Amino acid sequence: MTVPFPEWLLTLGTRRADLPPAVRGQRMSHTLTYPANVTTATLQGSVKSSPDATAELAVFTVGVPVFADGVTTWEFSLAAGDGVNSTGILPADNDGDGLEILIYDLILTLAGGSAERIAGGLFTVSGFVTESV
Repeated sequence: MTVPFPEWLLTLGTRRADLPPAVRGQRMSHTLTYPANVTTATLQGSVKSSPDATAELAVFTVGVPVFADGVTTWEFSLAAGDGVNSTGILPADNDGDGLEILIYDLILTLAGGSAERIAGGLFTVSGFVTESV
């Protein structure tokens, strides 16, 4: 399988963090860590079909940051079902392999206003056969 968007992925450098596959219609959740106390910052992220797409397919729900042991952590997630910002609204497979490869990134905006992409990469969504739970 050819990996899409190879040039864009290279620009991420050490910030590249491909997410484990999500199952369409089921909740997905991951934790992000950052090596400093940035609990006053804002974290936001979204899923798109390509790096230049203007439309977001879904926007992550981001939990409250927690600072402990020198790192700030956040949970970011997409809901189950087929509502707004859920895995169920993401595009279905279009090439017959059962997977749809999308991209995501997470942007950290510090209290002073400067913004930085701190993670990004591939976001794969698999279909299901039996109704999702």
